[in-house]
Amino acid sequence: MNKIAVVILAAGRGTRMKSSLPKVLHCLAGRPILEHVLSVADGINQNKQVVVIGPEIKTIINPISEKWPNIEFVIQSERLGTGDALKVAQPSIGEYDGDILVLYGDVPLITINTLNTLIENYRNQEAGIAILSFKPKNPQGYGRIVCESDNLVSRVVEHVETTEEEKNIEICNSGIFVSNAKILSQQLDKLDNHNSKNEYFLTDIFSHAFNDGHKCIHMEVEDETEIYGINDKVQLAEAEKIMQQRLRVAALESGVEMIDPSTVWLSSDTLIEENVTIEPNVFFGPNVSIQSGSRIRAFCHLEGVKVGENAIIGPFARLRPDTNIGKNTRIGNFVEVKMARIGDQTKINHLSYIGDANIGSDSNIGAGTITCNYDGYKKSQTEIGHKVFIGSNSSLIAPLNIGDRSIVGAGSVVNKDVSDDSIVVARAKQEERSGAAARRRKRENKNDDS
Repeated sequence: MNKIAVVILAAGRGTRMKSSLPKVLHCLAGRPILEHVLSVADGINQNKQVVVIGPEIKTIINPISEKWPNIEFVIQSERLGTGDALKVAQPSIGEYDGDILVLYGDVPLITINTLNTLIENYRNQEAGIAILSFKPKNPQGYGRIVCESDNLVSRVVEHVETTEEEKNIEICNSGIFVSNAKILSQQLDKLDNHNSKNEYFLTDIFSHAFNDGHKCIHMEVEDETEIYGINDKVQLAEAEKIMQQRLRVAALESGVEMIDPSTVWLSSDTLIEENVTIEPNVFFGPNVSIQSGSRIRAFCHLEGVKVGENAIIGPFARLRPDTNIGKNTRIGNFVEVKMARIGDQTKINHLSYIGDANIGSDSNIGAGTITCNYDGYKKSQTEIGHKVFIGSNSSLIAPLNIGDRSIVGAGSVVNKDVSDDSIVVARAKQEERSGAAARRRKRENKNDDS
């Protein structure tokens, strides 16, 4: 089986982002840009990954290494061009016996299918190099691919180096290519910076390879958005728009119903089963899964949540990380749930905060119920059993355990454990003073007259 290594060039300063955060760590659909590229690389059956970064963005190493521990990072100390960036990676790939796929850390919309097709064409045609090409509507700024009469690539010209005639070439270079490792290493050794920018252009390797008799081909990508690069916040927003549309279409095609898809925001890892209905203006943050038959009503915000079958969430509900909602459960309007397990058939219908809590099945949590989980120093847990009824406007002061089938009277402030099958009322005793209101009015009116 042919081996392939992936080199990702991610050393750009990202100054146009105007942000203290490295460009490739800005989020797209709920995860860093670079992680999208790494995930795609995982899908092509590679056995080695090298990421080239700049010295000022070493901060990306730890968060990325936590998820991809086998990645090798190399530092491009000076920005001397894309050719130099790949030369920096040469010690890591110079002795590699296989193929090299070159990707870019700021081109996150490329798909596994396109890369696999590029690699397949490269191998089937026994090429030395295969370039991913495209025909943009506006070729301004893109390098042009110059082909011979047999459609083999003879060279790639950077936009700043193109002649007026070459500017008319429609086929442009995406920057992504696959090459035999030995051929690539040989061509990198020939690079120089004798050009208008005094940089080492990676594109020069193609003319060197052609002159050495190696077969260079190109494959045109079907969807131009796949090679969309991100350099500033405007392009990041445009990439988000493209990614969201992809995610929505994928969800709809899998059997999810969206009443107004354009208003639903999804993360790249959102898992929604078929027969789920999503109403307008719903936000899915990272790590959310929704099981079949559930309905997410309008204006809900979910993040780090698992929702069971046939549940109804919202409208205007906020479900925060480490929350698990059971089957046939109802989380109503203006309810916030955080780090909680809510059992099957349980209802929390209105205006409640449930945090650091476990609630059993078939329980009813009345309007205005608050789990008081923080004492100013530490968080504590609230445990509510099965078939429990909590009356409206109750405050449950953790740590607290309320037993199965218990009833808590409305307006109670509960700070002691409640045993099974008990009724607890913990509020000030109601006191009525007959005629007191009339006497007060008379007294106040007399004061006004004086």
